[in-house]
Amino acid sequence: MTADGSSAPLSHAQERLLLSEHFLPGMAANIVVHARWLRGTLDLAALRAATSAVMMRHPALRTGYEWDQEWNPRQRVLQPGEWPDPLEVAAAAPLADGAGEDEASLARQMCRHWWDQPFELDQRPAFRVRVVTVRPGLHLLYLGVHHIACDGWSARIVGRDIAVAYDAAVSGQAPPWGPLADYEAYARRERLQLPGWMDEDVPFWRALLAGRIPLQAGHGGYSEEPAVECTASFPGLSTSAFSRLGRRERLAVVLHSAARVLGEWLGETRVCLGTLTSGRADKDFRSVVGSFTNPIVVPIELSGRTADTCWQETRQTLADCLRHARTPFDEIVRVLPRLENGRAWPGIIVSLHDWTAFAPVRSAIDNLPTVLTAPRTPEALALDVITETGEDWAVRVRWQEGVVSASTGRALAERIALALHKAS
Repeated sequence: MTADGSSAPLSHAQERLLLSEHFLPGMAANIVVHARWLRGTLDLAALRAATSAVMMRHPALRTGYEWDQEWNPRQRVLQPGEWPDPLEVAAAAPLADGAGEDEASLARQMCRHWWDQPFELDQRPAFRVRVVTVRPGLHLLYLGVHHIACDGWSARIVGRDIAVAYDAAVSGQAPPWGPLADYEAYARRERLQLPGWMDEDVPFWRALLAGRIPLQAGHGGYSEEPAVECTASFPGLSTSAFSRLGRRERLAVVLHSAARVLGEWLGETRVCLGTLTSGRADKDFRSVVGSFTNPIVVPIELSGRTADTCWQETRQTLADCLRHARTPFDEIVRVLPRLENGRAWPGIIVSLHDWTAFAPVRSAIDNLPTVLTAPRTPEALALDVITETGEDWAVRVRWQEGVVSASTGRALAERIALALHKAS
């Protein structure tokens, strides 16, 4: 996608997601929904101007996808006037019985149908915005983006930039933004450097996963089932050693704690856990909106290890895995030899969602992000450790309906929360 509107090749992740949407349109795992509560008097004209400004700043939000004459996927950045107004102003819809009065329940009910509206990627941008006035002085702004244009980190960038652009519009000024790289540069660099990355990364993964079957990590599944979830909160970690660790160390603690709990639950002494990397090792892309996330597998040995030994090994294994996380992991799996007479591991994904870098922006209108999850999931079991502030943390367990019972899900969340307390 180029600034002048000519077409360009896709990144590896974009190609996979475009094929997924073509053959299985409307998968909930391919849609990011991010909501923010807005409090105060809302200036709709300023919000509309802010939305347009953010689309101009981030070309991925105004990109269309097409196939050339040889059926190669291409992407093209749409120019002003080529896309419809993305902001929809709607009245509050009737809520389902039992929705509750708390804001989290209201947000879930009001956004629940957004995962049932497939994107027409060849006809309009993969980005839509809606604002609903719940009552005077309280509004829900929610952003829907296809994963082909956005990942979880990107959704936070979009929410932050809309707040900044809104303030500027209210003041009659342009947003105070500096120059920014775009996703096209990332896609071209990946295409150019992928052969060299694979030469370095494939031997590492072949050795690490020898004798193991890598579980399917990330959003690569092709069968979604209704999702069930429960959450165990554990406030107060801001005063613990956990809060003083870097993001990589925190993820190592999360993987180690989850592996010990899951290993005991499954009766396994060798656990392979999937996790997600940001894919933003290059600092030039830290504030760029696009599809960067890359799943990896981290094998953890439990047999004959003390808790401290297991932690040290997990920490080192994770560091090694992250150094070789440049190659898209589905490419790694494609070239690894198939194991014979192997027993598949359960598809368990363990992720750390530390959003402290995206603290609520001081704005002309108070805004607070709200975590929303899809009603369906391709993953048998997913464990998320989440914080918005760095002080209040939660373990969320999500699973496909029928994989485990509700009581087992709650027990896993509570046991992993307890293990994190002990580890910190």
